[in-house]
Amino acid sequence: MEKLVAKSDVYTPHAELADFYLVPALTECFVAHALEKGLGYQQSIAALNRHFRAVLDHVQSKYPYWSRSEGRDHVFVFPAERGPNRLRADVLSRLRKSVLLVGSGYRDRTVVDQAHGLSMIAIPPATLQHRHHGADEKTKADFDPSSGAVARNVLLSFRGPVPGVDSNVPTVAPGTAGAAAVSGASMSLGPRYVLWRNLRDEEGVHFVGYEPGDGNAARSCNRTCAVRELGEAEYCLVPDGVEGWTLRLYESLGRGCVPVIIADGAELPFERFLDWSEFSRKVHTINAADVADTLRTSGRAKLKTKQAAIAMGRAALTYHRDEVYVEGDAFAMLLRELKVRVRFFRNSPYRFFQRASVTSMG
Repeated sequence: MEKLVAKSDVYTPHAELADFYLVPALTECFVAHALEKGLGYQQSIAALNRHFRAVLDHVQSKYPYWSRSEGRDHVFVFPAERGPNRLRADVLSRLRKSVLLVGSGYRDRTVVDQAHGLSMIAIPPATLQHRHHGADEKTKADFDPSSGAVARNVLLSFRGPVPGVDSNVPTVAPGTAGAAAVSGASMSLGPRYVLWRNLRDEEGVHFVGYEPGDGNAARSCNRTCAVRELGEAEYCLVPDGVEGWTLRLYESLGRGCVPVIIADGAELPFERFLDWSEFSRKVHTINAADVADTLRTSGRAKLKTKQAAIAMGRAALTYHRDEVYVEGDAFAMLLRELKVRVRFFRNSPYRFFQRASVTSMG
């Protein structure tokens, strides 16, 4: 993110002229590096919080900009789905008025309630999109569902971890004795389990589920295989339920597959400006079992319309590899989100008055 800012026209080396200040304290990178050095997870989290406290102490004591706005114009990046969850409550409370860029899908109400007033903007992951930008012509054609380069002979596709597939919840026909209890037990295991029970033998649906951590099942279809499956399907399931679930959303768009999002309440990137309904579908968790029938009855015309709009959606969620500003890309969309806050901020009591210095008062 800091490289994108540095190479863009919105960057100024004159801090007193800036509307926002990006603080590059990267929690995910810090924890990953600590783990690589041999620290345990809890030790890594403790070290992260010590580091973040030191960063905030430095920013607040060495620069005048935090105090004039109480941190409202300072931007922090938490790109993973866990958002700022790795920060302790005392650290998070110091960010309660700042702008946080978080991964799509982050919606931990406990953290939000602890630090009420957090201004969060959902953003897409940066590294994933780089694979699609700058691809050769054949690969670009594969990404375009209207190109005909890939035969999409599967209605709906999913491959991934499904918590509970090794459990012993019995199979009972709807409307029979005990069906309600079985349905409740299935739902308690999460939407992925409900989908697995209802779709694994469904005609026209490719659904492969395995217990999280099952390395053999995961290795049975490597990344090339999994990506190919996305390209062969018209719709791709994107259900909540395990960490990292939103990566499938961007992979689906990258392969020209219309994502079907089953994650109640999840915030998607740039919803203020980007109409996700044009190139994706949302299905409530309570209706997950009927998703295949829902898609079949929606009609081919609606599918073609969404497929045609995928390129627009993908462009708005892509950061360019050469780290330059491109109109309509993910960085440009982020700037639009920030501009909304600038308009409010410039007319707030935190920016209208400036503290008078001793020298300026003569």
